[in-house]
Amino acid sequence: MDIPFPKIIHQTWKTMDIPDKWKESAAQWKALHPTWTYHYTTDEQNRAYVKEHFPRYLETYDNLPYP
Repeated sequence: MDIPFPKIIHQTWKTMDIPDKWKESAAQWKALHPTWTYHYTTDEQNRAYVKEHFPRYLETYDNLPYP
């Protein structure tokens, strides 16, 4: 059985303010894949997701060496 690859682009950054050097990259992903779903999340949103859906891993998430 073939399971299609989900057509979702996930990008994340520390805040909603994407650095100028990465803005073009985000725009190109969306332009090259216009039918794909695009998700952009911040560090705060990512932590909230882990806290809500995987609370037993929150301490590990908070202690990852690279935020």
